[in-house]
Amino acid sequence: MLEKFVHADEGEQNLVLVAIDLSDDPSFGLDVPVHKLPPGWNTLPNSPLAAEFGTHFLQSASHLYMRVPSVIVHEGTNLVINPLHPAYDRVRLEVVRPFSFDPRMFKR
Repeated sequence: MLEKFVHADEGEQNLVLVAIDLSDDPSFGLDVPVHKLPPGWNTLPNSPLAAEFGTHFLQSASHLYMRVPSVIVHEGTNLVINPLHPAYDRVRLEVVRPFSFDPRMFKR
């Protein structure tokens, strides 16, 4: 949620909460620890080397998902799901409900 929130505008409409169901077979995943990421991967607002790293992950289609550290909360992780992987057709996405951030989150 925080990854989306830091890029959200107050009052942003048409957000939805999505449940994602994917295989828990570890061979489908790639865990990328911080020391394996390119230098400056967490540079804001963006990192060309991190974008290149992600592009290579997508184009190789060798893993269904990649687990990477969060830029926002360093102890957290994000999953990058690869729609080019052959097993992507087994990923299930379900819109659970409409979603909006509590307006108090935008008050600073």
